[in-house]
Amino acid sequence: MAGSTNLKTEGTGLKSGTNGLDVLNAIRNALPSNYANRIPEATKENLASYANALRDFPVIMNKWVNVLINKIGLTVIKNKMWNNKLAEFQRGDLPVGSTIEEIFIDVVKAKTYTEEPEANNLGDVFAVNKPDVKVRFHIVNSQLVYPISISKVNILQAFNNLPAFEDFLSKVFESVYASANLDEYLQTKQLIQFYATNDSINRFVDVEVDAVTDEASAKALATKIRAYSNKLEFMSNKYNYAGVTTHTPKEDQVLLINTDTEALMDVNVLAYAFNMEKADVSAVVNKVVVLDDFGDDTDTATQAILVDRDWFMIYSQLYQMEEQNNALHLYFNRFLHIWKVYSTSEFANAIRFTTTPVENEDSGNTGE
Repeated sequence: MAGSTNLKTEGTGLKSGTNGLDVLNAIRNALPSNYANRIPEATKENLASYANALRDFPVIMNKWVNVLINKIGLTVIKNKMWNNKLAEFQRGDLPVGSTIEEIFIDVVKAKTYTEEPEANNLGDVFAVNKPDVKVRFHIVNSQLVYPISISKVNILQAFNNLPAFEDFLSKVFESVYASANLDEYLQTKQLIQFYATNDSINRFVDVEVDAVTDEASAKALATKIRAYSNKLEFMSNKYNYAGVTTHTPKEDQVLLINTDTEALMDVNVLAYAFNMEKADVSAVVNKVVVLDDFGDDTDTATQAILVDRDWFMIYSQLYQMEEQNNALHLYFNRFLHIWKVYSTSEFANAIRFTTTPVENEDSGNTGE
């Protein structure tokens, strides 16, 4: 970033064209007026004066760092983390408590009409017909903290020139959002292996396929995916672990494939898999997420996974910055806490295409 006139704002939450001066003045304007009045409006020519004001008033320096981290940094970090390939499947926030109660009400079984009640039982109209309600619970299971230490000396040195300050901004946040982004991606991928192996139970509905090694085997896999993609549009209890009767329209179907498989399945093959027009490239891409692996780089059997997008149960409970300064060594220490629920829905359709032999294929998989 050094030497640039504009910050790299794509995906950061900052407006396009924002530069270091914009950030400096945004921080100044966010300070209480009695502090802001002691700091000059930043220009390319007066960076030293701006820095001197921070150096001469330690209280202002501390407030300045708080605004930098809490108002700008958190926005940059949070939005940058959406570069995670699997971030789109996060469901939202968990505002209170630490548990999500997922409820599914299964279809009602119809009864045959009779003109008269059996054995003259006139009370049968008052019988209780309870709905078939199934419940699953998902808890907060990831509580991570990311420390950020900013040296007072480094802050003042960053005011040598505008490119130096912009480089400083980049370094302050880059390691944090890169680490958090990677952790979220890895934990989301691990849901795949957890779903297949937790308690030695495979919760996927497995479909046996040949390993994808060439164009012909890629087309064969696409044919299987197409068949099951079509099946998911119909109400059935065969394709989810809980054995509930549900369906997944094509717009809610997500295909997860690894890089090796994707290399042999071009856009036309993927379009065929979803029974689409070959020219409709964007629709195909929106349905396909390419991963480096399925949460375990030793898993060579899994060729692809087709799930309902509601299979992912990922919620954020806490996204908060705390502070504890190191007065002895002149460090401003900040701690970003990110707490999340990483789970999956047993009510959602989830099919795994695997080279592992499968008995009674298409008979369904039920955990009830």
